[in-house]
Parts: sequence; structure tokens; C-alpha cells
Amino acid sequence: MFTSHVLDMVLGKPASGMQVEIFTGEKLLASAWTDENGRIRDFKVETNWESACYRLRFGVAAYFAKQELGSLYPWVDIHLEAVFPGSYHIPLILAPNGYSTYRGS
Repeated sequence: MFTSHVLDMVLGKPASGMQVEIFTGEKLLASAWTDENGRIRDFKVETNWESACYRLRFGVAAYFAKQELGSLYPWVDIHLEAVFPGSYHIPLILAPNGYSTYRGS
């Protein structure tokens, strides 16, 4: 299972309303939007999670455009190798011209 949390460093609060997609290879598995707390608690997928390489794509430019801000990064793609069973919490700390990520708990 994958979860995520996005924090907006410009506003100093969670980034609500950001689209996040999850892929394996080029296959889109699911798309979700961050809630009012900047969280995605579960990506609803039709199949079971398997050990593989995954890519989370965060819609950064669209999010900042809603705040009338530009962004150097149209998307932030985070690639990771997941081994299941297990859970993966992938936070993103975000500003228009930079970002950081880590494996959360």
C-alpha cells in the first residue's frame, strides 16, 4: 500500500487539491487528490500491490497555478522500488523552485 503527504513550504501548510498519479512502468495504476490535510491515505487500485518499481507523479505546476504562482517543475516524479508485503509512505515537501522527499512512517 502507498500513502503520501504533501507540504507547501510557501504557504506553510498542507498542499490540498494536488493530483498524484501512481505508475508501474508506463501503466497508470491510480490517480488521487490530496485532501484538506495534504494527504492521500490510499491509492485505490484494481489489483494487488506487487514487488516492483513504481513512480509517483505529483502535479506541481497545476497546484501552484491555482495559487497564481509559477513553478520550475511541472511535475515531480518519485521513482522507488517497493517490496511487498509492506507499506510505503512517500511525503513531498514542496516549493515552486525546489522539493525534498523521504520514506515516511
